[in-house]
Amino acid sequence: MARRRRRSNKQPESRVPAAQSGDTLHPPLGLHAKGGFQEPASSEDAPDLLSSVGTMGGESQVEGGHCSQNDTASKDSLPIEIPDFTSPPIEIVEDYDLIILACPYEDSSACTEILQFLVSKHAISISSPIFKALLAFGESDATNETDTLQLYCDNPSAFSIIFRIIHFCPVEDLFDLDFKSFVRIAILCEEYELHNALRPWMYIWSQKYSKHALDPGYEDWLYISKKFGSGEKLEELVNILANECGAISDCGAYLFRGEKKALTKNWPRDILGK
Repeated sequence: MARRRRRSNKQPESRVPAAQSGDTLHPPLGLHAKGGFQEPASSEDAPDLLSSVGTMGGESQVEGGHCSQNDTASKDSLPIEIPDFTSPPIEIVEDYDLIILACPYEDSSACTEILQFLVSKHAISISSPIFKALLAFGESDATNETDTLQLYCDNPSAFSIIFRIIHFCPVEDLFDLDFKSFVRIAILCEEYELHNALRPWMYIWSQKYSKHALDPGYEDWLYISKKFGSGEKLEELVNILANECGAISDCGAYLFRGEKKALTKNWPRDILGK
């Protein structure tokens, strides 16, 4: 969701309400411009551009290792008003002209914190065709206002690394990124079509973790290899899991590899069915 907001020194007081991960986000992301909510003429106006932004409604989700069933994806729009929030801003660039609110889904077990990023509109728009479309949709002739773009994901903290890479100010320990963070970044990379902007780092991290692909705890390599690699060790891992894992849970959210629970949320559906 995007909304024009003036820069203000007002002390934040409240938080932005989180959305359900089953919600359908309207085009693009239920964008809000200066004139108010811009409702699409039809559901066909923008779903292809951002169809992957929300997690799939109606599919089983896992929270803390327990199965739950989401309702069918809602057709309702996200709230129009964007209240202030308590999280301090994360300044990616000093001369920012765009505020991004990264909000977790209401049922997200990975993170509950809403993050605010101060970024460059130009850097964001050239990094992703989806971001470019979002910003163009809410564009106006006003020059004294700062745009606000509200995004939803499972783990907003992953955006911190992504935005720093996009603005050419990455943190020093990026080479030592842990595997879970790698997977979270990869998911956002696919959802927001950030492949070109993140390609060098995706390659570095893929090379780093390919040697662990067959080890317990790295089952999400199924997703990484299929979506971002050349299929390296993919079939080998599938065969190992077929031999070492028990039956998948009734909700399809996890299975056991020996005594360890392996979540299947990120696994490609065609592989999960093998």
